[in-house]
Amino acid sequence: MFPSFSYFIPQVPLDDVLASFSPRAQGILEIDDMETEEYDEHYSSDESLSHIDIPWELRPHRNKPSSSPAIEIFSIFIGKEKSKAIQIHGSIEILSEGVRVCYIFRRDRKDALFLSEHMNTAGVLDGSRLYEDGDDLEVKVDVEDAEGSLAIKGYAKWDAEILDSWYRDKQLCSFFQGQNGFFAVHYSVFSNAVLASPKIYFQLKRGSVDKCPTVYGNITSQYCKHFYASRYHQDFYRSVLFMKTQGDAVPLSADGLVPLRQPSVVVPTYSPFIVNVDLSASTLKMSSVLKIEIGDDYCKTIETDDYTLRIEVDWCEIK
Repeated sequence: MFPSFSYFIPQVPLDDVLASFSPRAQGILEIDDMETEEYDEHYSSDESLSHIDIPWELRPHRNKPSSSPAIEIFSIFIGKEKSKAIQIHGSIEILSEGVRVCYIFRRDRKDALFLSEHMNTAGVLDGSRLYEDGDDLEVKVDVEDAEGSLAIKGYAKWDAEILDSWYRDKQLCSFFQGQNGFFAVHYSVFSNAVLASPKIYFQLKRGSVDKCPTVYGNITSQYCKHFYASRYHQDFYRSVLFMKTQGDAVPLSADGLVPLRQPSVVVPTYSPFIVNVDLSASTLKMSSVLKIEIGDDYCKTIETDDYTLRIEVDWCEIK
């Protein structure tokens, strides 16, 4: 039986975290690609993203939804043999008191997910969910490669008392080691949170020669008071709203709406909704960080001679 367990991620690089894992796990992961590096200045510390720490109940909001405990799944990492492409199928479930809450990964054999030699993450199917106070939290994995070269089955559980006492609002991980690989599910459980549903519009100006412009890059969200100073934390503890390479750029609609990977994100009440936008279209590249306070009836526009970036956010309770 291979080990499965959940733990709190300390503020250290991934190679230090994996030092406690088996030699197999350490060997499969390409540590050189995950070393801690200097973070971009505008992401580097809570100071640049800080806000006045006023209690949630006293903050002025025009559209403040009720908050509740919630879970946000950030990423699924697949540790596999180097330079090997695989096709995986199966499921990863989130359960509460033994009852399924949602699938965060689910593929049958005929719809297996292809991971090239250099790909090691799977998109999260549904990562923003209500969490009931006082319930145990469980993660269940049953995934294998179509050719049988990788097989991972496991079950990890957070006891409700331990989770509530020590690990709320922290960066957590459930680790599952199996045959020729491992899975790591990264997430947080928040004491009080609401749901943000963003729409992002990106429009080119100056009579672009592209009649049907395409866009690529990434859009992620993060929180203040969380740790992002290592590349590991940057890569695995931010919600991915959009991620495309130049080779798989997607066309923009007539109004410039960017097709997001997930429709909503859990936001804890101690943080604004922080959105990192890095997009490219034609010869244009842009980068911006937008901070949106919870409950604001919000529409923010950044306008330059070359482009217009607009973000709209709807707020609601988590159900």
